[in-house]
This record gives sequence, structure tokens and C-alpha cells, in this order.
Amino acid sequence: VYKDAIARFVVNAQKLDRKGEGNVVVHLVQPDGRKMICPVNNTQDGLYHCVYSPQMEGLHQLEITYEGVAIPGSPHMFSVVKGFDVSRVKVFGEGVNSTSAQPLLSGQKTQFTVDVAGAGPGGLALAVEGPTDAPFHCTENGDGTFTVDYTPSCPGTYKFNIKYGDHVVPGSPFYVNVRGKTDPSHVKCFGPGLNSDNIRVGQPSYFTIDASNAGDGPIQASSLKYALFNSSAVTLATNYTNLAT
Repeated sequence: VYKDAIARFVVNAQKLDRKGEGNVVVHLVQPDGRKMICPVNNTQDGLYHCVYSPQMEGLHQLEITYEGVAIPGSPHMFSVVKGFDVSRVKVFGEGVNSTSAQPLLSGQKTQFTVDVAGAGPGGLALAVEGPTDAPFHCTENGDGTFTVDYTPSCPGTYKFNIKYGDHVVPGSPFYVNVRGKTDPSHVKCFGPGLNSDNIRVGQPSYFTIDASNAGDGPIQASSLKYALFNSSAVTLATNYTNLAT
């Protein structure tokens, strides 16, 4: 464990309690004998998420009790050293995982997480490049993670450069694909193939689909048949040969 780094662990009491009704207390005992109480987050499911940050080098121990009784393995002994390891930083979430097949939508708020727990002390630096500004908000969660929220305003590819402790984090830069919102009401269709006066049996016809103002998205069309009505019979004509131009 690195000095001044945030470390996390989970106490699993689900075999005794799946509702989080127990009391878990964690103390960090420093080399000089001083005790520090560690924050414990009870998620009400029998799991207790614990956080600590050692401030001294040397041999430490964690004293963990459940309902006043030491759990198996407590106290846990470990050494703390001065150090830094950017390879321990993890970046994940929808905001950095978009693909060309599943892009984000412009105007849609998204987010991702930067987890620096265990990497050692350092500062987080982010920069974004893209077709337009994408202001972001970074929140420190107090458990070694940061949540980054942003809303891309225009379609295109955005590049996120992320550093921690002035070192490039694994996976950086992250490329994010953003497409424009689709609005089918802005699609226009026109042409002789949509005018019954211009349709003739056995002759191919066509029409145009104009989606230039409807945003990004695929155009799908299926083969159609139509009927000619007259006083004597109903005749099914052949399929259109060109459905979109």
C-alpha cells in the first residue's frame, strides 16, 4: 500500500445478515500506535465498504469488528511505502465506451469514472478535443474515484486526454463517437413513385428520401407492392425497383 493513497476493501457479512443490520467498525493502527477510525459505507445488503488512507510509512494494521467481535483474520497487518503507480488507475463508463455501432447522442448528458485508488498521491488532469467545446464537471467522491459528467453539443469524434500525477493513464486518449439526435418528423419523401397518377403496371418507379435535416441514422426501406383499382379487377403490380436515391 502506498503512503497517502486511498485504499478500499469490503467486509462481506451476507452469511450472517443480508439487510445490513450489523455494526462494522474499522480502525487503522499506525506504526506509532495511534488509531484512526475508517469510514464504513453500509449498503444495506450485508456488504460494508471501507476506505482508509495511511499517512505514515511502516507496518500498519487494520482492526475490524462486527457487532463488537473481531472478524476472522483481524487484525490484518500490512506495510505502507512511499510510491506511485499510474498503471493502477482505471477509467470506465458510458462516457468513454461509445463505439461507431453504439455512439452517444449530441445533447445527451453522459459520464465516466476515474478510479485512482491504490495508485498513490497525485493530481487528476483532463482535457477534451472535439468538433466543439464539451464542458465537463469533475466530482471527487471521497473513495478514490472521480465522476466526470459532460454533454456533447455537436456530433463528431471527441478525444479525452487523462493524466494522473502528470502521467498518462492506461487507455488514454479515449475516443468517443457522438451522433446527432434523430427526428423522423423531419424526413421528407417525394418523387413519382409516391404519386399514383405516375405509376404504371410493369414499369419501375422511384422516390427520394431526404433525411438531411433529421439527424444521423440509417435509412431502412422494404420492398413494396401496390394495387391498381379499376371497375373490372384489382391487379397487383411488380415491386418498386428503386426505393431510395
